[in-house]
Amino acid sequence: MCPQMFGTGSLNTAARHISLLCLCLLGSLALGAKPADESPVGQDGSLVRVGDTFSLPDGPAWDGSGGLVVSDVKDQSVHCYRPEEKSWKAVPIESARYSGFFVQCGTLYAADNGNGVVRRFPGMTPEQIDASETFSLGEPDKKGKPPRPN
Repeated sequence: MCPQMFGTGSLNTAARHISLLCLCLLGSLALGAKPADESPVGQDGSLVRVGDTFSLPDGPAWDGSGGLVVSDVKDQSVHCYRPEEKSWKAVPIESARYSGFFVQCGTLYAADNGNGVVRRFPGMTPEQIDASETFSLGEPDKKGKPPRPN
C-alpha cells in the first residue's frame, strides 16, 4: 500500500521535497529490480533512435504498460512511444511544461515546471489523462514564480 505523500496535512516544503525525492528513488529502484524478461529495454545493449521530431525533449520514462513517455518542453506536449507497434502517439493532455515522468505504486506522476506542481495521473499511462490532481511544491518566490520540481 502506498502512503499519501503529498496530502493536505502538515508537511512543510522541505518535507515535501524530501518525500518527492524518496518517491523518485523508490520508483527507480523498483524499475531496476524488474526481471530481465519484463524489461522494456533490449538486452543486446544496442541503441536505436526512435524519434527526432521533438523541439526540446525532456524527462523520458517508461510508463507502467511498456510505453516510453516523453515530454516536449518547448512545444508543451507529451508523446508516448509503443515499442511493439514502433509508433508514436500524441497524448491529448492540457499544455504544460512537463519535464519528467515516473511510475510509483501503480500511478504515473509528472513534474510540471511551468506551474510548480507535480501532477498525478489516475493510472500508469498518460492516456489516462485526468491530471487534475496536483501537489504544490511550495510558495512562489519573490518574483511570483512557482518553485520548480527539478
